[in-house]
Amino acid sequence: MKRLKLVVASALMFTPLVSNGDPQTTVCNQFSQAAPSPLCTVFCDALASHATFEVSTNKLSLSDVDIPALDHITSKPNGYILNVDAKLNLTGASDFGLDMSSVRTKGMVGAYNQCHPQYIYKDGIGSLFIPFIDMPLSFVVAGMTIPGPTQVFAAKLTQLPNKPATIFTLQDSYYQLLGVLP
Repeated sequence: MKRLKLVVASALMFTPLVSNGDPQTTVCNQFSQAAPSPLCTVFCDALASHATFEVSTNKLSLSDVDIPALDHITSKPNGYILNVDAKLNLTGASDFGLDMSSVRTKGMVGAYNQCHPQYIYKDGIGSLFIPFIDMPLSFVVAGMTIPGPTQVFAAKLTQLPNKPATIFTLQDSYYQLLGVLP
């Protein structure tokens, strides 16, 4: 299977979530406002778990989202990870609403996968980190739309306390262009 290698420079403000000590396999899948790591490399199967944004419908399709299962008594993660597919609808300039009817459970997984989108719930705040979002470019020339290449972004969406729990907000400092696919 074809592998996609993206080298993420320090300007992207990533910090490692998991590391096995080898800088070539450091997992960089959570944005941070803390000091960025100097260089981070992520190896993923090409397009395997890329989210896709459909411009005509304003929908962001996510596959293989890793979500921690919570203990019903303590509301803390219980060690299990659930894997789901879901869609988010762009509802404003930077807000995405979760389409609850689109959520499909795929099963339990043993651990977070650095190439998958991840939902993390910490200190009462939920965040959805999406390591790869494919966004098609198009150009309008003389009234005709011409498709262009696909840009690949990384982004973090946050559930803000002043908004409904199904709304995720993209904040300006939490997305980055990673590259362009032909």
